[in-house]
Amino acid sequence: MASIVKNRDLNYDFLRFVGVSCVILAHVNASQLIFQLRNFDVPLMVMLGGMSFVNFSSIHYRAYGEYLVGRFLRLILPTWIFLVIFYVLYFLASKSLPRDLNVVRLLLLVEAPGVGVWVVRVFFLMAIIAPCLHWVNKGINRYSVFLLSMVGMWCVYEVIFYIFKLFPLPFLGKALDMLFFQYLAYGWIFLLGMQVLKMPRRKLLLTFTICLAIFLAIALYFVAVGDGFTATQNFKNPPRLYYVSYACSVSLLLIYLCWYTSVFEAIKKNAVLGFIGGFTLWIYLWHWFFLKVAEIILARSNYIVRYLFVYAGAVLISYAQMKLVHWVGVRFARDDKKIALLRTVFLG
Repeated sequence: MASIVKNRDLNYDFLRFVGVSCVILAHVNASQLIFQLRNFDVPLMVMLGGMSFVNFSSIHYRAYGEYLVGRFLRLILPTWIFLVIFYVLYFLASKSLPRDLNVVRLLLLVEAPGVGVWVVRVFFLMAIIAPCLHWVNKGINRYSVFLLSMVGMWCVYEVIFYIFKLFPLPFLGKALDMLFFQYLAYGWIFLLGMQVLKMPRRKLLLTFTICLAIFLAIALYFVAVGDGFTATQNFKNPPRLYYVSYACSVSLLLIYLCWYTSVFEAIKKNAVLGFIGGFTLWIYLWHWFFLKVAEIILARSNYIVRYLFVYAGAVLISYAQMKLVHWVGVRFARDDKKIALLRTVFLG
């Protein structure tokens, strides 16, 4: 475990870089194979969130209210600011706003036409329950207990899902998807990230093997009943075991390769990748703007060209944003509180 502490910054930034790169790849109409391979991105980021909370946030944790305000300033407020910029530019370009734009749903991060706010909502939901999950994590000191409790949770989760599928509640359906099922599924992944820090090398590999075996078993079942290979994307909303098992197996493999091998050692030190890994929220937000631009000027281009354009645009404007914030900080350094707030919101 000493290596996890020693190299934590490079590893976290590199894996966040992988995560946000895969998220952007999902939105440029890549081939079905590429789309499936990268379908572990958000769970990887959530798992890293659990690891990061234990190694960083919990150390500076004082009061729940103070902690939650900090997460609000780093996640929700930047998203609101970006949405204002996005829709102002949208209006200037098209002289109208999307017909399905709803301010209340926008502020609650339920839906934002043209922008995938659900990812930010998931991260904030995890922030809300992170201290509770940290308490649970500290109480689980045996791998067998963790394994049995997680198997039990997923059994209960799937049973509850099928009950609501058989007896749907239309007025609660959306709330169940966004809150109850997302809390349980992504909360489990967040807790798994916390547990990863306790796992010796062999148990990390065993957990990866279990997740991979579950994914392969379900995939083979779909093939056996005549459905052929079924994309895990079909089981993403709400997250189901098929989707989660694939995403966690890939995420755990990447974590293992980062912390226990030298496979990524050279590229982890790349400054550009480090910047991307440390600036993921704003790069994620800005990529939605460049996707709209790409729809206009690169509509007939190969998805690789669109991907490079969107990715490069999001990174460059985020870099310019960082430089601007630093310039403002130097220029108006007298008001430390305002500068700290500015950096929290626009730099994370």
